[in-house]
Amino acid sequence: MKLNNLQALRAIAAMMVFLVHLNQVEAKYGGSDLQLLGSWTSVGAWGVDLFFVLSGFVMMLVTIDKVGSTGLGWKFIYSRVTRIFPLWWACFGALLAVWFVAPELIYGGKHTDPPILKDFFLIIHDGPPLLETGWTLRHELSFYAVFGAFLFLPIGLVGRLWGLLLWLLAIIGAHMFLTMEDGTLFGLAVHPMTLEFIGGAFAAWVWHKTQGAFGFSALLLGVISFFLAGAVMLVDPDPGVAFANPYMDDWLRAILMGPSAILIVYGAAALEVRNKVKAEGVFVSIGDWSYSLYLTHMLVLNALGVLWGRMAHPNLYDNVVVLPVIIVVCIFVSWVSYRIVEQPSLALSRALISKPKPSSASA
Repeated sequence: MKLNNLQALRAIAAMMVFLVHLNQVEAKYGGSDLQLLGSWTSVGAWGVDLFFVLSGFVMMLVTIDKVGSTGLGWKFIYSRVTRIFPLWWACFGALLAVWFVAPELIYGGKHTDPPILKDFFLIIHDGPPLLETGWTLRHELSFYAVFGAFLFLPIGLVGRLWGLLLWLLAIIGAHMFLTMEDGTLFGLAVHPMTLEFIGGAFAAWVWHKTQGAFGFSALLLGVISFFLAGAVMLVDPDPGVAFANPYMDDWLRAILMGPSAILIVYGAAALEVRNKVKAEGVFVSIGDWSYSLYLTHMLVLNALGVLWGRMAHPNLYDNVVVLPVIIVVCIFVSWVSYRIVEQPSLALSRALISKPKPSSASA
């Protein structure tokens, strides 16, 4: 099931993350102490939280009426792997080629010895991948692995809900009683932001159970929650200083930003199905290629930023022109990536497992 409203939310999520990085490019290459963008763009990090909730919601939605089996489990894993990796490999490969020739151009050369093979397969290690947006894909794959394990079991919706609840309790318990370490598979599986995937999955169950009741109220409450949480984040109290637990920032992020994303996703899906309020136009289109935008924008921003830095002026006049141009170019490149990498790779992966239809004569 494809819901236009969820595709529009994907577009919003990708554009918000893009905005965070666009602000960083302007600060680095804009040639002026003043900026058109500013610290307020840090709220755009909420786009990641929104992506995580959307993933949990959709994964539950597409399996909600299915009983687990070996076939279902392998089909789910196959579909997720073939969805994530082809475009990741293309974008990571492009960045890696630049790193081999001119590593100083990539994040100021701070990645002096990247674990290439681990990054290629998105294997967790102590530090972000060379293409840093890949840190979120590690979380995606972690959720897919555990949720996919549920699908191998001969259980239905109720069993998966209990499994998700036990997972939620395991996350809380692990951080209460165990010493957590970065760069481990266990630490990834019980990371606080995993709660956003689980929250999205439960939201899909409620949406299915109630047929999308109270959609407008949920959406309104979600928007209000987003602005309140954003205001708290912009105050930047640096909570990590006040707590010994190094995961506290992630806990606060999940607690602050997760609920608003859950309510907005639920409300948007409910309004489309129950109230026939359906998004149309450019945001739905950008949502279709939001994964391409998410992965390619760092590459394009870095390249355009280097060019901008060579001709930047110590005023804001060129910023007014350059920033819109960068936005348009990044969106255009994401569309090209979607057409020449994403769509063909998805079509190929589906063709490899699809059974040939019998001819009319044999039928």
